[in-house]
Amino acid sequence: MRGMSNRVHRTDGRWGVRRRIAAVAVAAAAGLATGCQHKQFAERQAAIRVEKLRRTAEIWAAAEQSRPTRLDRMVQHAAWYFDNQAVEFDRNLRGAGWYLKRDVDRAGYRLPAYGEEALRILYGKPQQIERNAIILFY
Repeated sequence: MRGMSNRVHRTDGRWGVRRRIAAVAVAAAAGLATGCQHKQFAERQAAIRVEKLRRTAEIWAAAEQSRPTRLDRMVQHAAWYFDNQAVEFDRNLRGAGWYLKRDVDRAGYRLPAYGEEALRILYGKPQQIERNAIILFY
């Protein structure tokens, strides 16, 4: 192991004096190099905030100016919607009446068949009564 000294180096995480001085010098140089830029950066950020606030105010003003037009459109749509609902309700009511009449007529047409089936079940042999016959009489 040539070229290596027998000196023990400290590696316990502490920096030497030279390293500390070098780090402070680098930090100071970086601070001095950017020192005058802080004011420009702050002014630029303030200008950006003012511009965003101005645009927000313009958007709110435009929304307030368009509010009457939007309200009129909403009222027109609501009037159309409720008229349409009334027409559909009338149509659905007539359709429900048709379905109800159809079911009543079907029961009237099928009543003789129900009677014949009931007589067949009741006058047959009791041990052969179908399990679902109770549905017919219930």
